[in-house]
Amino acid sequence: MKRYLMITKKHLAAGILALAGLIILVLIAGPLEHIAVPAASYTPAWSFDRARQLPIYGVATEKKQLAITFNAAWEADDIPALLALLKQQDVVSTFFLVGQWAEKNPREAKLIAEAGHEIGNHSYAHPDMTKLTASQIEADITKADAVIQQATGVFPKYFRAPSGSYNDTVIELAKKLNHIPVQWTIDSLDWKKPSPDEIATRVLKEADNGSIILFHTAIENTRTALPGIIASLRKQGYSFVKVSELIYTGDYTIDYQGIQHTR
Repeated sequence: MKRYLMITKKHLAAGILALAGLIILVLIAGPLEHIAVPAASYTPAWSFDRARQLPIYGVATEKKQLAITFNAAWEADDIPALLALLKQQDVVSTFFLVGQWAEKNPREAKLIAEAGHEIGNHSYAHPDMTKLTASQIEADITKADAVIQQATGVFPKYFRAPSGSYNDTVIELAKKLNHIPVQWTIDSLDWKKPSPDEIATRVLKEADNGSIILFHTAIENTRTALPGIIASLRKQGYSFVKVSELIYTGDYTIDYQGIQHTR
């Protein structure tokens, strides 16, 4: 599922009406400095003068490159088979590990890193971070860092919010803790356990330059669908890279849809 941030027609209409009313008020009452404006009693969810903090959802690029990513939060029995499949297909990917998963399955976590795949942080306990305090968010991310690094031997540079749920505080703290927040462009929805054909159809329909594709470990139909997806995308000229090889690390901007652009 593409997660795009939009201004609804209702909000846009309300903004236009408010602006029109303000113009009329200025014409009647004179310059703005003479108009008493009460302090806002709420914080708007979106405004023109305050952009929301966003993770990277995808990359604007002319290169036919895609990043396959996996969230690991459930069982670990499938990891050897999944790694063997990726090796057979000559595909490198990025795995976002839940700290509790890595703590419970350090052998499998290490196998992922040793196979040459990139490691990311997917929180420690997979909470809804928008419901946590800043100190709780920081504690969770930090604990996941320690557990994942102990299991894999590498610091998980990239951070993915659990269930894709985040706010400005989550993103700001992730950056403060030396992470680059990354979401996804294409959600395979494999966690709903669709058929392999349904997974493939969804991914292939939405694939584009700079896409970040989300899969999950511990789902048999995902492993079944992957060879066909990879073959079809390669026929279209796509190559598969790690998140670190896809995103821009220099001077860049992120638009309102979370798409990264180089300046």
